[in-house]
Amino acid sequence: MDYRGVPKDGNILGPYLNAREVEPATPQARKRSVAVLHEILSLTMHKRLTSDKLEVFHDEYRLPSKLLLCLVKNHGIFYITNEGARSTVFLKEAYDDTDLI
Repeated sequence: MDYRGVPKDGNILGPYLNAREVEPATPQARKRSVAVLHEILSLTMHKRLTSDKLEVFHDEYRLPSKLLLCLVKNHGIFYITNEGARSTVFLKEAYDDTDLI
C-alpha cells in the first residue's frame, strides 16, 4: 500500500466494483462487502440499519450470507448492537459519542 491507502498493484476495491469480478469467500470479497455496506449506511439518514433491512441488499449487491460476522471483524468502522434476534449496524464515523454528526 502507498501513503493514500491504494494497494501497490493498483486494484482498488470499492463499492461500485462489479461483484461478479470478485471471487466469493476471499479477502477481496470481504473488503468489497465492507465498502458496500459503508456506502449504504452513509446514504441513510440516521447512518444505521437493522439486520432485517440489510438482508434486502444481499442478492442485489452479492453480499456474504454471514455479513454481520464480517462486520464484527471491522469494529473500527461499524458498531453493532444486539437486541434479541435483531442486530443494528451503525456507521461509527457518523456519531460523536452518542450524537449524530
